[in-house]
Amino acid sequence: MGQFRRQARQLGEKLKANPQDKALMAEAQKLKLDALAFEQNTLKEQVTNYPTDHRIRFRYAQALFKASQFDDAIPEFQQARADPRNRAACNLFIGRCFFEKAHYGPAVDTLKDLVSGYQGTGDEISKEVYYWLGRSYEADGTVKEAMVAYNQIIQWDYNFRDVRDRIEKLRQQSAG
Repeated sequence: MGQFRRQARQLGEKLKANPQDKALMAEAQKLKLDALAFEQNTLKEQVTNYPTDHRIRFRYAQALFKASQFDDAIPEFQQARADPRNRAACNLFIGRCFFEKAHYGPAVDTLKDLVSGYQGTGDEISKEVYYWLGRSYEADGTVKEAMVAYNQIIQWDYNFRDVRDRIEKLRQQSAG
Protein backbone atom coordinates (compact mmCIF):
# COMPACT_ATOMS: atom_id res chain seq x y z
CA MET A 1 0.00 0.00 0.00
CA GLY A 2 2.92 2.30 0.64
CA GLN A 3 3.97 2.04 -3.01
CA PHE A 4 0.47 2.95 -4.14
CA ARG A 5 0.40 5.97 -1.82
CA ARG A 6 3.82 7.09 -3.05
CA GLN A 7 2.74 6.74 -6.70
CA ALA A 8 -0.52 8.58 -5.97
CA ARG A 9 1.41 11.41 -4.32
CA GLN A 10 3.74 11.67 -7.32
CA LEU A 11 0.82 11.63 -9.74
CA GLY A 12 -0.94 14.27 -7.64
CA GLU A 13 2.06 16.56 -7.97
CA LYS A 14 2.13 16.02 -11.74
CA LEU A 15 -1.60 16.74 -11.93
CA LYS A 16 -1.14 19.99 -10.00
CA ALA A 17 1.36 21.07 -12.63
CA ASN A 18 -0.86 19.89 -15.51
CA PRO A 19 -4.49 19.85 -14.26
CA GLN A 20 -5.94 19.44 -17.79
CA ASP A 21 -3.81 16.42 -18.77
CA LYS A 22 -6.35 13.68 -19.59
CA ALA A 23 -3.70 10.94 -19.67
CA LEU A 24 -2.53 11.81 -16.16
CA MET A 25 -6.11 11.87 -14.92
CA ALA A 26 -6.76 8.45 -16.43
CA GLU A 27 -3.54 7.13 -14.91
CA ALA A 28 -4.52 8.48 -11.49
CA GLN A 29 -7.96 6.85 -11.75
CA LYS A 30 -6.41 3.51 -12.75
CA LEU A 31 -3.93 3.74 -9.88
CA LYS A 32 -6.78 4.43 -7.46
CA LEU A 33 -8.70 1.37 -8.68
CA ASP A 34 -5.58 -0.81 -8.57
CA ALA A 35 -4.81 0.31 -5.02
CA LEU A 36 -8.36 -0.42 -3.91
CA ALA A 37 -8.29 -3.88 -5.50
CA PHE A 38 -4.93 -4.61 -3.88
CA GLU A 39 -6.20 -3.45 -0.49
CA GLN A 40 -9.34 -5.59 -0.83
CA ASN A 41 -7.38 -8.69 -1.79
CA THR A 42 -4.88 -8.21 1.01
CA LEU A 43 -7.57 -7.68 3.61
CA LYS A 44 -9.67 -10.58 2.31
CA GLU A 45 -6.65 -12.84 2.72
CA GLN A 46 -6.10 -11.52 6.25
CA VAL A 47 -9.78 -12.12 7.12
CA THR A 48 -9.41 -15.68 5.86
CA ASN A 49 -6.28 -16.21 7.94
CA TYR A 50 -7.59 -14.42 11.06
CA PRO A 51 -11.38 -14.89 11.03
CA THR A 52 -11.86 -13.75 14.64
CA ASP A 53 -9.94 -10.47 14.27
CA HIS A 54 -12.80 -8.02 13.94
CA ARG A 55 -10.54 -5.03 13.34
CA ILE A 56 -9.25 -6.60 10.12
CA ARG A 57 -12.82 -7.53 9.14
CA PHE A 58 -13.87 -3.90 9.75
CA ARG A 59 -11.09 -2.61 7.48
CA TYR A 60 -12.06 -5.17 4.84
CA ALA A 61 -15.70 -4.06 5.05
CA GLN A 62 -14.60 -0.45 4.64
CA ALA A 63 -12.64 -1.39 1.52
CA LEU A 64 -15.74 -3.10 0.13
CA PHE A 65 -17.78 0.01 0.94
CA LYS A 66 -15.26 2.24 -0.88
CA ALA A 67 -15.62 -0.02 -3.90
CA SER A 68 -19.44 0.30 -3.73
CA GLN A 69 -19.79 -3.43 -3.05
CA PHE A 70 -22.55 -2.86 -0.51
CA ASP A 71 -24.05 -6.36 -0.62
CA ASP A 72 -20.67 -7.79 0.34
CA ALA A 73 -19.89 -5.05 2.86
CA ILE A 74 -23.07 -5.39 4.96
CA PRO A 75 -22.40 -8.91 6.31
CA GLU A 76 -18.76 -8.00 6.97
CA PHE A 77 -19.81 -4.95 8.99
CA GLN A 78 -22.39 -7.08 10.81
CA GLN A 79 -19.67 -9.48 11.88
CA ALA A 80 -17.16 -6.74 12.65
CA ARG A 81 -19.54 -5.00 15.06
CA ALA A 82 -18.81 -7.79 17.57
CA ASP A 83 -15.83 -5.61 18.52
CA PRO A 84 -17.22 -2.91 20.84
CA ARG A 85 -14.60 -0.40 19.63
CA ASN A 86 -16.06 -0.45 16.12
CA ARG A 87 -19.72 -1.16 16.88
CA ALA A 88 -21.01 2.38 16.32
CA ALA A 89 -18.95 2.86 13.15
CA CYS A 90 -20.10 -0.53 11.81
CA ASN A 91 -23.75 0.33 12.38
CA LEU A 92 -23.22 3.71 10.72
CA PHE A 93 -21.70 2.00 7.68
CA ILE A 94 -24.50 -0.58 7.58
CA GLY A 95 -27.04 2.25 7.53
CA ARG A 96 -25.06 3.96 4.77
CA CYS A 97 -24.94 0.72 2.76
CA PHE A 98 -28.72 0.46 2.99
CA PHE A 99 -29.00 4.12 1.97
CA GLU A 100 -26.73 3.62 -1.06
CA LYS A 101 -28.87 0.64 -2.13
CA ALA A 102 -32.01 2.83 -1.78
CA HIS A 103 -33.32 0.66 1.09
CA TYR A 104 -34.33 3.69 3.12
CA GLY A 105 -36.53 1.89 5.67
CA PRO A 106 -33.73 -0.42 6.88
CA ALA A 107 -31.31 2.54 6.78
CA VAL A 108 -33.62 4.57 9.04
CA ASP A 109 -34.15 1.64 11.41
CA THR A 110 -30.43 0.90 11.67
CA LEU A 111 -29.50 4.54 12.26
CA LYS A 112 -32.34 5.13 14.75
CA ASP A 113 -31.16 2.10 16.75
CA LEU A 114 -27.67 3.54 16.71
CA VAL A 115 -28.92 6.93 17.91
CA SER A 116 -30.81 5.36 20.80
CA GLY A 117 -27.81 3.34 21.97
CA TYR A 118 -24.96 5.74 21.26
CA GLN A 119 -23.58 7.76 24.16
CA GLY A 120 -21.80 10.51 22.23
CA THR A 121 -23.44 13.82 21.52
CA GLY A 122 -21.90 16.25 19.09
CA ASP A 123 -18.85 14.17 18.23
CA GLU A 124 -18.04 13.23 14.63
CA ILE A 125 -19.88 9.91 14.76
CA SER A 126 -23.00 11.57 16.19
CA LYS A 127 -23.01 14.14 13.42
CA GLU A 128 -22.47 11.49 10.76
CA VAL A 129 -25.27 9.30 12.19
CA TYR A 130 -27.75 12.17 12.29
CA TYR A 131 -26.66 13.34 8.83
CA TRP A 132 -27.28 9.94 7.25
CA LEU A 133 -30.46 9.51 9.26
CA GLY A 134 -31.67 12.84 7.88
CA ARG A 135 -30.62 11.88 4.35
CA SER A 136 -32.46 8.55 4.70
CA TYR A 137 -35.62 10.25 5.96
CA GLU A 138 -35.36 12.84 3.19
CA ALA A 139 -34.92 10.19 0.50
CA ASP A 140 -37.87 8.28 1.93
CA GLY A 141 -40.03 11.43 1.76
CA THR A 142 -40.34 11.87 5.53
CA VAL A 143 -39.57 15.58 5.65
CA LYS A 144 -40.51 16.28 9.28
CA GLU A 145 -38.16 13.61 10.66
CA ALA A 146 -35.40 14.70 8.28
CA MET A 147 -35.72 18.26 9.62
CA VAL A 148 -35.46 16.99 13.20
CA ALA A 149 -32.22 15.14 12.37
CA TYR A 150 -30.73 18.08 10.47
CA ASN A 151 -31.72 20.57 13.19
CA GLN A 152 -29.90 18.45 15.75
CA ILE A 153 -26.74 18.62 13.66
CA ILE A 154 -26.76 22.41 13.27
CA GLN A 155 -27.13 22.73 17.03
CA TRP A 156 -23.80 20.90 17.32
CA ASP A 157 -22.03 22.20 14.21
CA TYR A 158 -23.63 24.96 12.17
CA ASN A 159 -21.30 24.39 9.20
CA PHE A 160 -21.49 20.60 8.99
CA ARG A 161 -21.44 19.45 5.37
CA ASP A 162 -24.48 20.69 3.40
CA VAL A 163 -26.98 20.56 6.27
CA ARG A 164 -27.98 24.23 6.12
CA ASP A 165 -28.69 23.93 2.39
CA ARG A 166 -30.73 20.76 2.96
CA ILE A 167 -32.78 22.45 5.69
CA GLU A 168 -33.46 25.42 3.43
CA LYS A 169 -34.44 23.13 0.54
CA LEU A 170 -36.83 21.17 2.76
CA ARG A 171 -38.38 24.40 4.08
CA GLN A 172 -38.99 25.59 0.54
CA GLN A 173 -40.56 22.26 -0.40
CA SER A 174 -42.84 22.41 2.63
CA ALA A 175 -43.86 26.00 1.90
CA GLY A 176 -44.36 25.41 -1.82
